[in-house]
Amino acid sequence: MATGTSVDSGIGLPEVDDGGDRPRGCEWHQSVCVDSPTHFIQWGAHGDESAELTTSMYCGRHYATELSFYIEFHVKDCPKTVFQHIPNLGKIDG
Repeated sequence: MATGTSVDSGIGLPEVDDGGDRPRGCEWHQSVCVDSPTHFIQWGAHGDESAELTTSMYCGRHYATELSFYIEFHVKDCPKTVFQHIPNLGKIDG
């Protein structure tokens, strides 16, 4: 008794030119968000000043969600300061 069907058409997704390093949408990791990024969070390496910083770009809604989640579930129990986790954040100028 078959419980499911799988069809492979052999057609792959086309290559997408991302225009270099420019983000194509919000970088929120929980699901796909195609809203334009309006805010950024520069992530530190947990207080390691010699480590390279990483910058993520978010729409306004996911910017607030990401900050709230990080402060609620990580920063409150971590001995490092918020600024060692997130040295820079805000609205994207443009």
